[in-house]
Amino acid sequence: MKVLGELPSHVVAFESDFKGHCLKCKGKRSIRNEVYKPYRKHQILEKGTCIQCGCILRNFRNAVFYSKVTKGFPRAVVIDLNKMFGKHRARRIHSGMKYHPLRNMSLAIESLDMPPSLVASMIINARNRSSNNQVDRVVV
Repeated sequence: MKVLGELPSHVVAFESDFKGHCLKCKGKRSIRNEVYKPYRKHQILEKGTCIQCGCILRNFRNAVFYSKVTKGFPRAVVIDLNKMFGKHRARRIHSGMKYHPLRNMSLAIESLDMPPSLVASMIINARNRSSNNQVDRVVV
């Protein structure tokens, strides 16, 4: 399943089946409470808990990042810290980065490589849907 959503630093499109291999259950299980963080140039790290036993599962997913800072959501480049600082220092930096839940999610995407105009329209529509849901919750 292809997913488009927002992290605090980027808009990200990635492919996920929302499953991971649990070492305690010894099998591929569904996960819940997923949180994400950008990892390398074309990777995102997905962390969640196993539905059956509650163990923490981490999975690497292929991803395409889009910039939230510049107008029109152009493709963004995530810096590979291993090349810049070396392996040991990059590990310390990655461990200090925090995971974030995916906001304004859209599941109706065809491919990961999309033109920036399509990304912008899908994110704006997702923001409108989430803001309408929040207003309905407050009124009720």
